[in-house]
Amino acid sequence: MKPMGEVLVDLNHIIKATDNKPFAFLEVGYSANPVNGGSLELQAEFVRKVFSTPDPYRKSGQLKFLEYLMIYDFPPELTTLYQQTLGIDTPGFVEYVSTLGLREYTNNGRPRPGWDIFVQFADAWISGKDITL
Repeated sequence: MKPMGEVLVDLNHIIKATDNKPFAFLEVGYSANPVNGGSLELQAEFVRKVFSTPDPYRKSGQLKFLEYLMIYDFPPELTTLYQQTLGIDTPGFVEYVSTLGLREYTNNGRPRPGWDIFVQFADAWISGKDITL
């Protein structure tokens, strides 16, 4: 996982590269697994940055949509199948994919810290309200 400073640089680079044209984020996500340099706190901070940074562009209509991948973790058998289907044998891939969700697959879908941030931003984006986090 990239450090948060690099995430912010990347987001701003992508937005600048649009040259004032409409744009969208097709898939955004951040693994909470420490094997890949992630954590619950970093995932939550990623959610905050990935929604707050482009928010002015959402308000202006330039940002058309942002799709957060994934709400729930993949079940373990699907994660392994996904890895096999893609032919990826990179160490840490299963751990990466299995913790992309903002809610755990286990523990009855227990939310991770980023979930509440996601819900607040999604509500603001849908209703057109300003975000107050």
